[in-house]
Amino acid sequence: MSKLLNLLYRVCQPGIYLLLHNSRRSRVLVICDDELLLIRSDFGWRHWSVPGGGIKRSETAVDGAVRELREEVGIRVKPSQLRKVTQITKGYGPLNWPRIHFVFFVVHLNKKPALTLQKYEVTESQWLPANQLSATDLTPELAQAHSSMW
Repeated sequence: MSKLLNLLYRVCQPGIYLLLHNSRRSRVLVICDDELLLIRSDFGWRHWSVPGGGIKRSETAVDGAVRELREEVGIRVKPSQLRKVTQITKGYGPLNWPRIHFVFFVVHLNKKPALTLQKYEVTESQWLPANQLSATDLTPELAQAHSSMW
């Protein structure tokens, strides 16, 4: 199934880039016991990322982050529990296009929650100490944000 999804992604990539250009996206660093929650999908390049996604036009960045965290991994938090840590604009590909605007938040949890991964979008998860993250295994935007935060 993952090979089929990767093929579909590569065929659709120009259209995906058109849809994503100048979009606003949120990402949430979920930290518990000094470990960061990472997620990965079979769709795309299979790099590790953190929960997050597109911010709807009617949403604030923090509301989009709360919604995406609930949808992708089943973690429910209040907007007041999230703290904005950085904001970046990232360009992709040889032409540095599309350019996507990311807002990163962090939430600290007292205990690791049971995760409910979003079917088809999130295929695996892991908790990893932040000092063990390797930029080569991360999505480009997370690697850029990681270098500015740690």
